[in-house]
Amino acid sequence: MLTYRVLGAAICSLLLSGCLSGQTGSPDCVGATSCVCDTLYSGGALLRVHTESATEDALVVVVDEVLGNVDGQAADVRVGDRIGGSFSRLEPCSVEGSSLPAEGAELFVLFNPGSDGGYPGCESETPQVCFEFRAAALLSGYFKFALRWGDELDFGAGHVLPRAETAALSSVEACWERFPLGPAPPCNDTNTVCSVSHPSFSSHGWPWAGAIIGLACVRLARRRARRSK
Repeated sequence: MLTYRVLGAAICSLLLSGCLSGQTGSPDCVGATSCVCDTLYSGGALLRVHTESATEDALVVVVDEVLGNVDGQAADVRVGDRIGGSFSRLEPCSVEGSSLPAEGAELFVLFNPGSDGGYPGCESETPQVCFEFRAAALLSGYFKFALRWGDELDFGAGHVLPRAETAALSSVEACWERFPLGPAPPCNDTNTVCSVSHPSFSSHGWPWAGAIIGLACVRLARRRARRSK
């Protein structure tokens, strides 16, 4: 009997204090991330290029070598193509950013063409029109990264990949093997309920649970009041 009284007192204390909390298991919590591997999720073409022009948010380069495609998703990019588009960071892991490449500088890039003019899917047009659509799409793409080309490819913050190991970027899974995921960042997904007058009970649970606990709390409070007299 004493055990039930202690348990009841504990429950009443929580209810009367006005708050109950617990983990929600929210899917909004961010899992483990990788500044290198996360760039591969939407595929693209891995290319060696040389720089034609560079601004704070856009690049125009010429393709010197097609090194592969992520997850086998072929992108219609060929040697000699003039490609361009926006970027968010040249080095995806760099905290401070990096300087813009000079004209003629060799780069290693992950590139996704745009779709200006409805390309791809211009087979119904004349060859000349389709050629123009393709050229426009190649200049309206997006660079996931653009690293200085060399014996080592520096993604920033100590994430370095030897040039001979670019196959590690052929898929997200292969990348994880080369750059293992770290621990997930802390996530406070605790949900606190502070409502005594409208406690939440499942419709499939005890329909009178709230009333029973409420009466128990009242009786416990009266007993404590009598003992204190």
